[in-house]
Amino acid sequence: VILHSNWRHSHYEIDLIAFKEERLHFIEVKMRSSKKFGLPEEGVTRQKFERLLKAADEFLFLHPQYKHVQYDVLAISCYKNEAVEFFYIGDVYF
Repeated sequence: VILHSNWRHSHYEIDLIAFKEERLHFIEVKMRSSKKFGLPEEGVTRQKFERLLKAADEFLFLHPQYKHVQYDVLAISCYKNEAVEFFYIGDVYF
């Protein structure tokens, strides 16, 4: 169940916040429409992930009822003349 999309607090943002099987998922979504900059999942850098962690900390402070959390990446490749591809990476840590 998607609880929030583009959730913001201060200057932090979480692309998707979802709840499934007693676990809260913080999901970073990356999309590429060109191969020029590499695969979309390569766009999730350590710095980007740290910002996701800080945003998640703020969300959990405001919503302390969630006990189990997970950080995920959804990579979307949408190249011209090719089928759209989704690559879900669950339980990511840097």
